[in-house]
Amino acid sequence: MTTLEGVDPQMIANNLKPFQPTHPGEVLKDELEYRGISQRGLAKEIGISYIAFVDEHYDYCHTQSFHSMVADMAEYCHRKGGALV
Repeated sequence: MTTLEGVDPQMIANNLKPFQPTHPGEVLKDELEYRGISQRGLAKEIGISYIAFVDEHYDYCHTQSFHSMVADMAEYCHRKGGALV
């Protein structure tokens, strides 16, 4: 526990314990929604393929809607010369 003279130990940030830690994927999801950026758009902006983004950030992508993920997989299949049926 960190202590400082004249400061209540419960008011020192290093001593605070969150009720429940926030998953990094939730932070990323909230930021993208707030900024109106898609996963695909972010991947393009940071210079990686969408599939690499999904692979690296699976926990976040896993929180997306079923419809969104099916659409993304259909697009991926189409780019690779196949189809999602």
